[in-house]
Amino acid sequence: TIDGKPAVLVAINDITGRYRALQALKESEERYRNLAEASQDIIFLISRDDLVEYVNSSAAAMLGLPADQVVGKKRSSLFTGETGERQAQGLRRVFETGKTGRSEGPMEIFRTIHWYDHYLMPIMDAHGTVTSVLGVSRDITERKKAEAARRTGGGQVKINR
Repeated sequence: TIDGKPAVLVAINDITGRYRALQALKESEERYRNLAEASQDIIFLISRDDLVEYVNSSAAAMLGLPADQVVGKKRSSLFTGETGERQAQGLRRVFETGKTGRSEGPMEIFRTIHWYDHYLMPIMDAHGTVTSVLGVSRDITERKKAEAARRTGGGQVKINR
């Protein structure tokens, strides 16, 4: 009451700025998700506890699974043996040092050996702690075959430009 008369207190908070910031963030996330999905490279996000947080459609296709059946699984359950251990070492290095890493290596996919160039980048929180690792892997099998053919004198190698 004010001066003995009933009153209503109304507080108005202009959230236009916050709304615009959230819209811009949403659009940015969508733009980057579209870029990742359009890529033929394998793009993935692995958490500190070895859980797959994201895979693009190329990564899911390489595994022969829909993305929603990959996300949330342990990376180590998807990649075992020597390949899994090589991956674990690379991820550990990024988590421990906070520095990007790069490597090449073979991976058996549907009983065929493919070579990949792997780029691993730390994703950090506001305190500088590495919380996840973003990975981009490019299939370099054809390049490896061409290099082997040149080394062994295996004839002409056609390079598409």
